[in-house]
Amino acid sequence: TSGVSVFQPSRGTFSRDVAGQRWRISACSPNEIFKPGELFCMDQLGINTRSPHGYNLNITVGEGPNSICKVMPSPYYDMFGVLAAAKHHGSSSVAGEPCEIWAATV
Repeated sequence: TSGVSVFQPSRGTFSRDVAGQRWRISACSPNEIFKPGELFCMDQLGINTRSPHGYNLNITVGEGPNSICKVMPSPYYDMFGVLAAAKHHGSSSVAGEPCEIWAATV
């Protein structure tokens, strides 16, 4: 392989409901493998169903009638739960966008 990815940077949204114990990530990136102008889109919903089977993750790939959806057995986790143990280590930038640097030992 050449080490070159066919995926371009994604644009999307992230939502988090702490009280309801759920999060959602929706994003699309240009992907012209099959024809120009196409997008690769993915929508992920994580929710604490408290199910003994652990079906807490729903993943949809694609858009409209050409999309597929799959419920996945996965433990629910709070992506930002570790932030309670994190300490602020300053500011920086990534690709010209300002960001804050946090670190935690887990």
